[in-house]
Amino acid sequence: MSNKGFLILAQNSDGIDYVRQAYILALSISRTQSQHKSVSLLTNNEVPDKYKHAFENIIPIPWEDSAEGTLWKVENRWKFIYASPYDETIVLDSDMIFFNDLIETWDHLSNYDLFFSSKVFDHKERVVTDLKNRRTFIENQLPNIYFALHYFKKTAFAFEFYKTLELVARNWQSFYSNITPKVTQGWLSMDVSAAIAIKILGIEDQVTNPNIDFTFVHMKPNIQQWSPAPSRWTDSADFYMTDNFELFVNQIKQNKIFHYVENEFLTEQILKVLELDNV
Repeated sequence: MSNKGFLILAQNSDGIDYVRQAYILALSISRTQSQHKSVSLLTNNEVPDKYKHAFENIIPIPWEDSAEGTLWKVENRWKFIYASPYDETIVLDSDMIFFNDLIETWDHLSNYDLFFSSKVFDHKERVVTDLKNRRTFIENQLPNIYFALHYFKKTAFAFEFYKTLELVARNWQSFYSNITPKVTQGWLSMDVSAAIAIKILGIEDQVTNPNIDFTFVHMKPNIQQWSPAPSRWTDSADFYMTDNFELFVNQIKQNKIFHYVENEFLTEQILKVLELDNV
């Protein structure tokens, strides 16, 4: 088993098949990565037989399902470090798709015990500087990190972070009201919870570095500089994938990890292109 790999948590909810998302993400990893192609799926859902070849491991969620009965299914995400079969792990949200090779990025990440993406791009590959949608971070001076893409080794340093994250996630209302009093989010967010854990531990400089290319295109509509911003970007932007696995959004080719956000993005044509390449 490789000592480096990707870990995806997928729990189906609200009619969305997150296991299918994870399958397509795993196919894109196989397509784009020159090394370290291993992907493990963390889920308590049934995985269709046709999906299983894409994952080196299918791992049950440890202990009880902390997200049972919730909509966004984020309550189990503090368990990543306990569930990962790898010495070095990159954690991914399931609603992503790869268009770049991370071989050089892995080398940079190996210098850290724990590392978070702290800079994202819009679909035109412009760095997102308008953080109006992150007022909780700005007003309360939280580290501007993105839990959707992060890395860890199984070290004491990383375990301390994850134990703190568990504490915050289990008691989020108290932590949010005390540490983010100026703009307090009314639901559990792993971005906010992880940022609070980093702030508590005083480790921001040890887990972020905007000069390292560990980032993604974020397709939240309100950061695309569209006026007015649609409720769903898929309703107003043209997008298509070629048979050569090239994605274009409004005629602009995408070259990074693509965080598509909207499940409607995953057309059968996109699935067909990836499945044909992985036969």
